[in-house]
Amino acid sequence: MERGEVTLNYYKLMDKCIELAENTSNEMYNLHTGSLIWLDGEIVAEGWKTFIEPTKMTMHAERHALDRIVGRASLSEAYLFTTLEPCVPNRSRRNTIFHSCCEYIVKSGIGNVVIGQKDDSPIVNGSSGIKYLESNKEIAKTCYPQGKPQSIYRKFF
Repeated sequence: MERGEVTLNYYKLMDKCIELAENTSNEMYNLHTGSLIWLDGEIVAEGWKTFIEPTKMTMHAERHALDRIVGRASLSEAYLFTTLEPCVPNRSRRNTIFHSCCEYIVKSGIGNVVIGQKDDSPIVNGSSGIKYLESNKEIAKTCYPQGKPQSIYRKFF
C-alpha cells in the first residue's frame, strides 16, 4: 500500500451502516436501515431511515445520507453503502413525494454501491433495485460483501 492510500474495508463500513440503522425510530413500522457514503478514505455522510419532520412520512437511509453530501463536485469515486437494497421506481404509487432511492443514487453520480442485504419483499419484485443500478453505466459496481453471512444484516430488520 502506498503512503496515504486507505484500504476500503467493506465489512467495517457495513457494520457502521448497521449501527446507523439503530438510529431509526422504533415508531417505524417497517425495516430499520442505515447508509453511508465513503469518499477519499473517509465517511463523508451518514443516513438512516427517518421521519420527515413534522410529518410521519419516511425518508430512506440512502436519501438521508445523499442529502447530507449534496454539492460535492464529483461522487464518481464515492461508495454508497446501504444495509438493504434501495427502493426502485414504482409508478403505481403516486402518493410518494420523492423519486426512488435508485433513481436518486444514479442522479447523484455515486460511482459505487455496496448492498448488505437483498430486499425479498414483493414490493421490490425480485431484486429489481440491484437490476436497476446494474443497468446504469454510471454505477461502477453493485455487490454484496462476500464471506459474511447475510443473516447478520437481518439483526435490525
